[in-house]
Amino acid sequence: MSILMESEFPAALPLVQKNYSLEPDMIFGWKPKTLTNGGPIPLYFHYNNLPVLTDIQTNTKSEVIYHGYRPRDTFAMHKFFTQAKGAYPYDFSTPMTSALEYLSKKIAQKPDPSGWAFERMKPNLDEKCMVFDSFFESGNLDKVVRINDEEYDLYMRTDANTYGNYKWFYFSAENKAPEKRKTNFHVLNFKTNYNLMTQGMKPVYSKDNKSWHYITSDVQYGNSKLNRVCKKGRFFMLSFDFHFDKEEKVYFALSIPYRYSDLINFLKIMPRTVTQETLCKSLSGVDVPLLTITDLDTPYNEKKYIVVIARAHPSETVGSWIVQGLIDYLSKNERAPRKLKKRFIFKIIPMTNPDGVIIGNSRVNLSGDDPNRIYSEPNSVIHPITCAIKKLIEGLCNSPQGVLAFFDIHGHFRKKGSFMYGPHFPLHSEKYCRVRVLPKLISEQTPMFRYYSCKFRAEKSKRQAARLFFSREMGISNCYTFENSLYGYLDEQRNTHIYTLKHLETLSHHLINAIYQFHLMQVQEEQEKAAKAQKRKEKKKKLKKKKEDLKDSLLRAHDKLRTAPTAIEVKRIFRNRNDAPIHTMKELITIIKQDKNEDSSSASSQSESEENAEENIEARNIVISAIKEFDKLADTRVNIREMIYKSTGNISQKVDNRKSRSKTPGKKVRSSSLLRLSSPLRSFECKRLPSVRRKSKNSDDNNLESSIRVCIPHIDNFEKSEQVSRCPGSDPSSPTRERIDSSFDINKRIRTPHFAQSYFGRNQRMRHLKSNSREEHKNQVTMINLVDMIEVEEPVAKVRKKQMPTKNENVAKYHKFGPFPSLALFNAKTAQYM
Repeated sequence: MSILMESEFPAALPLVQKNYSLEPDMIFGWKPKTLTNGGPIPLYFHYNNLPVLTDIQTNTKSEVIYHGYRPRDTFAMHKFFTQAKGAYPYDFSTPMTSALEYLSKKIAQKPDPSGWAFERMKPNLDEKCMVFDSFFESGNLDKVVRINDEEYDLYMRTDANTYGNYKWFYFSAENKAPEKRKTNFHVLNFKTNYNLMTQGMKPVYSKDNKSWHYITSDVQYGNSKLNRVCKKGRFFMLSFDFHFDKEEKVYFALSIPYRYSDLINFLKIMPRTVTQETLCKSLSGVDVPLLTITDLDTPYNEKKYIVVIARAHPSETVGSWIVQGLIDYLSKNERAPRKLKKRFIFKIIPMTNPDGVIIGNSRVNLSGDDPNRIYSEPNSVIHPITCAIKKLIEGLCNSPQGVLAFFDIHGHFRKKGSFMYGPHFPLHSEKYCRVRVLPKLISEQTPMFRYYSCKFRAEKSKRQAARLFFSREMGISNCYTFENSLYGYLDEQRNTHIYTLKHLETLSHHLINAIYQFHLMQVQEEQEKAAKAQKRKEKKKKLKKKKEDLKDSLLRAHDKLRTAPTAIEVKRIFRNRNDAPIHTMKELITIIKQDKNEDSSSASSQSESEENAEENIEARNIVISAIKEFDKLADTRVNIREMIYKSTGNISQKVDNRKSRSKTPGKKVRSSSLLRLSSPLRSFECKRLPSVRRKSKNSDDNNLESSIRVCIPHIDNFEKSEQVSRCPGSDPSSPTRERIDSSFDINKRIRTPHFAQSYFGRNQRMRHLKSNSREEHKNQVTMINLVDMIEVEEPVAKVRKKQMPTKNENVAKYHKFGPFPSLALFNAKTAQYM
């Protein structure tokens, strides 16, 4: 051996005088530069030695009967644990093994900082004392103090190379007495105040270290006895009791253990479809497994990657159980795994902190760091696994396929049920809802997963966690931390159900099924997007074709216009012919239309003029006679309303009496008043002549006729009015009553009397006096309406406007002089008064 050692190491060189010191090597020990990983890492557990309590009655310290396993370095740890049956492999046949053993012995020569006089059980104890042990893989029990034969205080060992992290315990207790006994245990140094122990969680026990059960006795969790003597920090205590049979050995743990050797033994029975390789070496020199699961028949270049890691924290054993169920489910030939393996490549790292699992830490690795808080700036020497994971995922993200999802499986010591923590995206982002789809799918499959416990935040304290780092730096939107309670879950009725290994395996199946449903939804969405893109493409193609057709038609029209002769050229061509006109086509069409209109108008006018000549003369005589009577009444200063009554002959005396109550005096009408004629076709106005002297009563009819120019249109069906019965006692030559009634158009707009203006308003018009439809007057004779001949002057004094009251017929209307008189209005359509 010595010859081999001399041949491997070169000869010693002479000492060189330099300005550096070898004091660090003398303190921490020398390490070859070739041993980047796997060297003997010193392990320190004495940074926070907790004191032993004293007995208050005797004022003496209690008896310490057990000291747990505290290896000096990782080489000694592996050498001790690998001796057990079914332990994990460790290669001691490398050429540097002798150097590692030499360095380990050199470290062991240093004095023990803990100052313990013994390890394991204290010798020379009686048979009534319980026998404790934690010298096995993942074991954690640092110290036991006997209060009496039936009560013991237990201390958990702190994590290696740290000052705290007390959560995981895993030990055995054996009853050496020949009879049954009840023993009470107190675990004194928990650090968390609120956890699942306060909600009913109980430790697990096993009699064969394989099948595990929850303790059935009562469990208490509260303030610890250490708070009386410890000045720094606050501790909590877990108390439980157990009934031992005679000569029985029982294992106790916080949750169902899952060791590194269990993972190695499980991977040995995996089928060949599960490709196994080594990701890297851990800090202590053990292999970190990397599994690749996919369908080997389909090409890799068409598949995306799904990355799954677990067991970053050694005390969260539920993560390893879920990953084991996931690997086992993917290796089977069931529908969902088979479909997923054809479309995806699963990269699974079942244990990212094997060193901490082997030594029995609660949270950190052998460098004293939390593996889930160093992804931003890991050290390549003391954090080799984190660097390897980053390199692996970075390579997968840079591949053409990319990464679909990333899952980091953990255990939770404060909440019940399973849930996820996802990356944070703003509310307006499309990924805000997409990142919540997968957790929602799992919650719809099983009540074990609670969607409303999921969080999608970017806490400052967790910015270096795996899910936030890979989401932020690598661009993986579906990055999740899959949290699972160490205790159980709540159903819809809020009843608590404890997690068993079967439940954890079912959770892994639900995760795979949810990923498969998520994939189907993505495929459907991609198909819809492709269909929409195809429709847009076809629409653009059609529009492009239409534009091209339109462009071609415009070009053809332009060519025709260029080749077609102009108007001047056409005229020149026709001028050369003696028998052709000199007009263009447009001019000819216009001339034809004019000739057609002239022919039709001349024919109709000729026929009408012959038939209605006599009728026009009779209507003209009626107008002249009415004007004569009007002028006579105006000279004698007769009341206007009496004049209208006499002239029209169709207004009853009763209505005239009602209207005569008005306070408005009659107005004199001059011969130059405005005369309007109403017609279905148009309104004709007699021009107002300049003021002339009033003529004598015996003035000639021709002179009166010449003073006013009247135009009466021709109207059909005048003969029908002749057949109407005449008024009794009237002149046969005078027009009938019905003809006169139809000739007077009362539907003109009449100004409101001055005494009603305060009620109706100055500019308000009577709505019921609006003109009727002109369609009803088509075949009526248009005659002069004598009411329109009256020019009513508005009062000079301004009337103050008042607020319009509600229009109710039963309510009286008042003004400043009293109630308004009711007005009788004539409706020309019905020939009745309103």
